[in-house]
Amino acid sequence: MSFLQKRPKEPIGQQHIVSARISSRWIYGVTGAVLILNFLMLLYYQHYLAGDFPFQDEWGYVHRLQELQNTGFFRYLFDRYQTYYMPVFLFVWYLFYALAHLDFMVIRYTGAVISLLVSLLLCVMLYRKKPQPSPLTWLVILCGPFIVCSYVHWASYNQSIESVTEFLLFGFVLASCWAAEGTLRPQTADLWAVLCVIGGLLASGTYAPGLSLLPAIVAARFLIRPRIDWPLIVMAVPAVLVPILYVTAGAGLGHGHGIALPAFSLGNVLQILEAWVGLTGNALLIPGLDSMRNITRALGVGILVVQGVGIIHVLRLPVERRAGFMVPIILTFYSTLVFIEIIAARFHFPDVAFTPRYSIHMIGGPVSVLFWMVTLSDSIRWHRGLKVCATVVVLVGIGVGVSVANAEGFWLLPGFRHSFLGVRADLMALHSAPNASQQRDMFVNPALVSFVYPGRIFLEAHGLAMYGQASEAEKAAAQLNEIEDVQIVKYGPQNIKANIGFHVQPNGLSAVWIRMSQDLEGKVYVSINGTRLPGVHRGDIVSAEVPSYLYSKPGSYPMYVLEARGNQEIKSSPVDFVVH
Repeated sequence: MSFLQKRPKEPIGQQHIVSARISSRWIYGVTGAVLILNFLMLLYYQHYLAGDFPFQDEWGYVHRLQELQNTGFFRYLFDRYQTYYMPVFLFVWYLFYALAHLDFMVIRYTGAVISLLVSLLLCVMLYRKKPQPSPLTWLVILCGPFIVCSYVHWASYNQSIESVTEFLLFGFVLASCWAAEGTLRPQTADLWAVLCVIGGLLASGTYAPGLSLLPAIVAARFLIRPRIDWPLIVMAVPAVLVPILYVTAGAGLGHGHGIALPAFSLGNVLQILEAWVGLTGNALLIPGLDSMRNITRALGVGILVVQGVGIIHVLRLPVERRAGFMVPIILTFYSTLVFIEIIAARFHFPDVAFTPRYSIHMIGGPVSVLFWMVTLSDSIRWHRGLKVCATVVVLVGIGVGVSVANAEGFWLLPGFRHSFLGVRADLMALHSAPNASQQRDMFVNPALVSFVYPGRIFLEAHGLAMYGQASEAEKAAAQLNEIEDVQIVKYGPQNIKANIGFHVQPNGLSAVWIRMSQDLEGKVYVSINGTRLPGVHRGDIVSAEVPSYLYSKPGSYPMYVLEARGNQEIKSSPVDFVVH
């Protein structure tokens, strides 16, 4: 009788199951809402830009399609583009040509879908690490879509095809990491090894940084299970042979000079470390202003510290307890090898900077931190309060980076839209080959001039979307260039020298002043070499602060003034901003 009196009204196990179901549904709903939010942000971004025309390197891909009838499809895929092979990339580009006649907005919207799917895969993989995660782990999971899918990588969305292939590459990386875990199970290890090889080959054919995937998997698996077996051999052979093919036949890592690692002098080592920290942090925040670069450096240091702590912890564990760390180790090795590849390809070319666009290939860095946080949360035995504080600090750092990046994206979006509309308007107005100034404004390489203006583009006859009926974007672009009666009369200071400040303000930034042909009334901006800078004006004088990277190299850069009048922006005549 006493037993019956103490018996609960409902079995404890059933109560636990019901509670878990309710909790899971709530969490799944929040995760879905975060994924949809990021997807809608990307759709809005691409729609707002209205970039329905080839941009920068995409002209080169248009040229390859023009030559397709002469080269044949196989050579089109495997004839190296510039310095490396990328058959998967070019096949994706061909599919958009064959199925959508290179409707560039369709390409951009597809990129948003790919980003959403990769974000979903990331959330699933993080959830699998802890099927009953704690609140802090759920915060980690919810960070994933913002890292992959938000405006963090706005620099890569300038070219429509990169909004697809950049994240397709990272999808191959994540899927291969998942497959690599299967190689630790003896019953099906060979099958999973073959899938890893397929994923590695697809990644290598998408972008040169994909070459780092298979070596990262092989190194991580040997660290987890330090012995040579057939799955390791199956993955190691292509991991060695494919990069050799790129270096020798494709000259992929050294622009025709093979692998050219820098000498390990103190100056070079410091430069390498600065670039490593900067590009790693850029994967979370691509700073548009010099004042934000300290945030980038702090984020990069934080990511590298977490990776270092994780690797040291795994090395101290007995071999039988290392299997759960496979994914974060692969991502850590992958992002590191990608950076080494960037160093090898760029260090000895002073005219080529470590631009933010390279950092998107190092997205494995911040994503590895998410996996390290999930896998280390129950593994490292330290004080609970210290563990919680460390997790919160890392999450805050990631949150700050993503938040600043999104805010920066919204702030820069009008400038990007204006640039895109201006490029399209200039392109559609051409009746002959563009001159040097027009090439500069349209970001067209001299070698591609013959493919730029209407009447010379092979694909005009194939229904390219930009040559269809005038879109709202085209009408807005036409209005944009209707009024160009505002002239730049003079600007100063003159005799600006590279890397030397001029007209320095109290905050340490240099400033330029511009005299206009008439008084200005609305909000003004100054554009230098495509970078839009907020300006202030009094009468016919405009001034703006100029970040140091805009005068870091000698050259002549286009500069003009934009004046907002109602819903229109009036562009002044351009002049050359000369740096000696």
